[in-house]
Amino acid sequence: MKCRVCDKDNLEKLKQESLRFNLVFLATTDEETDQKDQLKFISSKLKLPKDTIIFDPDTFAGGVTIGHLGCLQLDVTVHGRSAHSAASHFGVNAVEQAGKLLEFFAGEKKSQEATLSKQTPFPSSKAKHIVSRCNVNMISGGIAPNVIPDICHLTIDYRFIPEKNVSAEKVGIFKRFEHFCHKE
Repeated sequence: MKCRVCDKDNLEKLKQESLRFNLVFLATTDEETDQKDQLKFISSKLKLPKDTIIFDPDTFAGGVTIGHLGCLQLDVTVHGRSAHSAASHFGVNAVEQAGKLLEFFAGEKKSQEATLSKQTPFPSSKAKHIVSRCNVNMISGGIAPNVIPDICHLTIDYRFIPEKNVSAEKVGIFKRFEHFCHKE
């Protein structure tokens, strides 16, 4: 059996044609991995007619296709001491302290993105190279506009190129993070 994966452009072309068959759309639940793997697996288990077209919605999703390369997600909590804003000298602002960490993770981002993978990037990503990533994706803290926050939470997402070992990367990241925290 021969199946071909149809991307967004091909699907647009199909809409213009007079189809002599039913079009079946199959969605899988592997959003963070290479969608084609699931589609190939499922199509091998089905009795599909010859020249079936399989539409892969992730072929044009860009960077999502590198999510399966290995990831590490960190939740960091910075503690301060709460105080009224008018008497802020009695407190330690956890959000301001977390700002120092943003500098650390900006350095991590620059370092991660400096190493290029030997793997070819997915064409729709329009990337010249696959690179590791480090992004601070969430920050939360504070309970009121006139209260110095005693807690600030950060969520950081690392994505690694195929040549990297996640366990080894984790050890290195934790060492650098611990060194930075002791220094600050």
